[in-house]
Amino acid sequence: MSIHYICRIKGDFTGPRYQKIKNIKFEIQVRTLSMHAWAAISHYLDYKGEWDVPARLRKSLNALSGLFYVADSEFEQIYFERERGRETLKDQSAALPPTTVEINLDSLSAYLKTKFSDREHLDETAISSLVKEIKAAGYTTITEINDDLERSKEAFHKYESIHPPSSGPHYADVGVVRCSLSICSDKYLASRDVAVPLASAREFKAVRNLLKPIRK
Repeated sequence: MSIHYICRIKGDFTGPRYQKIKNIKFEIQVRTLSMHAWAAISHYLDYKGEWDVPARLRKSLNALSGLFYVADSEFEQIYFERERGRETLKDQSAALPPTTVEINLDSLSAYLKTKFSDREHLDETAISSLVKEIKAAGYTTITEINDDLERSKEAFHKYESIHPPSSGPHYADVGVVRCSLSICSDKYLASRDVAVPLASAREFKAVRNLLKPIRK
């Protein structure tokens, strides 16, 4: 079911590197991961087509082929569901404070892009690491994160003025969350692999004194 294209380099490609190959036809095969895995298995078994397969194995191979087809369909469904979910999360995050949405890679990514639209956005690897830390600290919803970020906003800005990142005057979105929650939450601070680089316990206490009281 893969798509095969028979191609040739365009005639207007000139120069020594193209002279010997510009008229040669070549094939490009476009496959999903499941198609590629099935092709690799078929190649390993050395069967060129169904006509080559012994009758005693044909039923099992057909069943296995069907499983790969189902897996392919499910992967495609998951992909499109994720894309639709991301669009929904963008709409939800656009109206802060956010609704009670579970913390995961997609929801936190959408929230950070809206919450810190004026700051640098880090890649999904950095956000995934942050999700792990946040969950380890007991946070379960985006609302909980937002509440603590708002509570520690003044304290964070004081901290940032004292200890700006080495890359520039302002932290990226992930850095803001890490620093803010470290100031706001002892449990989150303990869950981090790297301690907040405050110069002293007195300085840390001074920054924490700027935290807003927890609303009842």
